[in-house]
Amino acid sequence: MNNLLFLIYLGVIVWAIVPIRQFKTKYFFYFLFWVSADIATLLARLVFHSGTNFFYAPCSFLALCALLEYKYIKKYLIPSTILFIIICAISIDTSIRGIPEFQRMGISICIIHLMILLVFLKQFITAYIKKNLINIFLIILIFSEIMTVTKFLNYLTGFTNDYLYYNITNSFEIIFGVFFVIFKADNKRLIFQFK
Repeated sequence: MNNLLFLIYLGVIVWAIVPIRQFKTKYFFYFLFWVSADIATLLARLVFHSGTNFFYAPCSFLALCALLEYKYIKKYLIPSTILFIIICAISIDTSIRGIPEFQRMGISICIIHLMILLVFLKQFITAYIKKNLINIFLIILIFSEIMTVTKFLNYLTGFTNDYLYYNITNSFEIIFGVFFVIFKADNKRLIFQFK
């Protein structure tokens, strides 16, 4: 088994444990939806020998929705549902001429994860300004999202060697996953209050 496959399988195993560990925290559904894409894609490749990445955009969108407050979801339910259907259609539709599948998927995933990054940044800044809190868990989430966004941007632009960059980012994502397995979101040891 080569290094890339080893990292992929190890990453999926580690990240599959994260939602279990984060059960009953406010990030449970975020982690659940995010790892669902990895598991579904891996199963599609192993069972159906399909190279599909269909699951990433819809699951990323659901992960974003899981981070939003219920009042926003309720208020924007219809536009959100329409957007979800459009994202699924873009993920499935292969007839968009001139735009390869990986670019369509990568662009929508990048946009969604930039929005997730903004949600985490807002949570971090709000906690710091209103309560003088620094939450290490949120900082790791922010770095994890930055890693995800840069991975897909590199995937789209081919800025660096894809194989090497993918190995490096997967290694860091596994480290982040281990962190999320060890520490729950509500762990008091990760929250520092300043006077």
